[in-house]
Amino acid sequence: MYRKEPFPIQEKPLCIINDPFYYRIRDAVPNGKGRKRTKSSIHPLAEKHRRTCRGEKLKKYTPCTFEDSSKIVEAIAEVHTELVLIHPFLEGNGRVSRVLATLMALQAGLPLLDFSAMNEQKEKYFAAVQAGLERNYQPMETLFADVIESSVSASDD
Repeated sequence: MYRKEPFPIQEKPLCIINDPFYYRIRDAVPNGKGRKRTKSSIHPLAEKHRRTCRGEKLKKYTPCTFEDSSKIVEAIAEVHTELVLIHPFLEGNGRVSRVLATLMALQAGLPLLDFSAMNEQKEKYFAAVQAGLERNYQPMETLFADVIESSVSASDD
């Protein structure tokens, strides 16, 4: 049955999203790619960050039903940055963070996101993720504003 009201996005379904990709490669790649990280496999710089924000942004920003476009960009950028920084999977974090950003965009009434604009600006993307360690989300907001603008333009064609 179709739900008319958007629902909050939770952590467990994000793990499920990554599972099919993991199961396809797990036999071919024996080092456990796709599995959820354990505490011992988390990068030391991200550990403190992970403890302080786990799930916080998902609860705050989903469902992503804001009227103001700048609030939508802020929500998607912060959740994306936090997921990348928490880095919950050994493999697939980028894929899951893009799926999550797209789900949030759809909740906000936007089209599917085209990440090619972001892919062309890798140095800016990595700098934006790094700025997120200090809770500075403005660089990522700028990148997502470009992604959303190009996605909306492409859907209008």
